[in-house]
Amino acid sequence: MKKLKVGVLLTVFSLTIMSCSSDDPDSLTTANITKSIDENAADGTIVATVSGTSNAGAVSFSILNQTPAGAMTINATTGELTVADATIFDFETNPQITAEVQVATESLIENSSVIINLNNIDDIEFLLSTSKTNYKNGSDGNWVAITAAEYNNLEDKLNEVSRAGASEAEFNSSVTSEEGGSSSFTVSKNNSSQMITKSVSHSKTSATTIPNAGYLIAFKYEVNPYGGAITDAKVKQSSTSNYSGFADLGGSLPSHTSTAAETFYFVLKGNTTATTAVGHMAFYKSSSNTTIFKRISGTSYYYSSHDSNTLGSSAFNGSSSGVVWLQQGLCTTQKQW
Repeated sequence: MKKLKVGVLLTVFSLTIMSCSSDDPDSLTTANITKSIDENAADGTIVATVSGTSNAGAVSFSILNQTPAGAMTINATTGELTVADATIFDFETNPQITAEVQVATESLIENSSVIINLNNIDDIEFLLSTSKTNYKNGSDGNWVAITAAEYNNLEDKLNEVSRAGASEAEFNSSVTSEEGGSSSFTVSKNNSSQMITKSVSHSKTSATTIPNAGYLIAFKYEVNPYGGAITDAKVKQSSTSNYSGFADLGGSLPSHTSTAAETFYFVLKGNTTATTAVGHMAFYKSSSNTTIFKRISGTSYYYSSHDSNTLGSSAFNGSSSGVVWLQQGLCTTQKQW
């Protein structure tokens, strides 16, 4: 008789538990996300994972809206948010990226707010490869030697970049290159030439000078073979005119030696000297190197026969044949370092 009572009680207890369990409401939980990451994240990088937990079946994830549009995609099963457009993950353009994510089961829906704050990093260092270590170890305000590929990458990837000095068409002209001799001089291009300006959206327009509030960040020039080290070449900048008001920008270019006719490339680390009006670039060539020029009609330079911040006010045009020194700077109006 006791055994029967126990069996009945156990049965009743089990039924009670089952009855309570079947009465539990369906639930779905998620959470908002605020996270900081470095800018320049590559396409496909996982930037955050939206959570979703439910007792009512499988959970799915979808982006309802995001700002800027197209910045991220989401894995519908795992909730992983990944970079869809790396160009959007740029601190100078979009310091914050936001999204509203829908988390859902067949019967339940919740929303998660996602805020991604971008950390500002040195974009120049990020874009360098071969010369990254030398740049990182260099001091602010000094020039660092880089490669042609790195120079081109800076022009292509940084925002609002323009060229000063000789144009690419002049560098690549079929006109025969000539050696400028061993004497020292300072030159600044007199006439306007086409340059390419790349805005944040990387559209191309025309420009003629270093823009107002522009930073000169990189420089290249061509030399003939020279046996000794070139130790005292200088880049100068003026916000006054293209024949006066110049000042050295950074120290002398790093020591470099030419064993063949070649172009040398440099980047200026941590430049804080922006132009205060429309700006101009000059180059000082010492007697320790032989720079290259081409005779191209309609071109001319202001000139001084030594290291000077004030050039002659008469333009030098190579005895009317035109002259272009193969020297070029990259500038930007957006500080990205």
